[in-house]
Amino acid sequence: MIKTIAATISILLLATQVSGGVRKVATSGDWTVLCDPISCVAAQSVKYRGLKRVDFQIFPIDGPERAAALSIKLSRDVDTTRGATIFIDGKHGLAYKFTKCTRSGCVLQLGLAKKTLDTYRKGQIGEIHYYYTGKPNRPEKFQFSLYGFAGAFGEVEKRNGPAKSEY
Repeated sequence: MIKTIAATISILLLATQVSGGVRKVATSGDWTVLCDPISCVAAQSVKYRGLKRVDFQIFPIDGPERAAALSIKLSRDVDTTRGATIFIDGKHGLAYKFTKCTRSGCVLQLGLAKKTLDTYRKGQIGEIHYYYTGKPNRPEKFQFSLYGFAGAFGEVEKRNGPAKSEY
């Protein structure tokens, strides 16, 4: 299951980087709907500390345990051994491991359960806690907006049609 999510997200990340076939089709609050000829994702790019950027992409999947696949790409200097914890509105903290690192950054690839997805839909502010390499006693954090998330995700569901999965 996780390998399928990882492969799909990797394809979408590559498609967004090679933006020839990817186009912006809608905006909802702080979220954008990006589509290529095959499918769409809800996306957000957040700058923090003036120069670092975090990219979010999410799309629906249909599985017995998961309702959405979420990819979060942070800078390469994160401590991947410690993972990251995501909080929604200061609650519901869930810890995740980094899936991979490339020259462009380190990626968290998550399969969100329906209950967790509903928390994102109803939330206002998300916050990611993590550590930089070489600074094990100094946690870092930044916030991202969930304003418009429900609308953007709903648009992706509408455009992608019924989610299909082999889970």
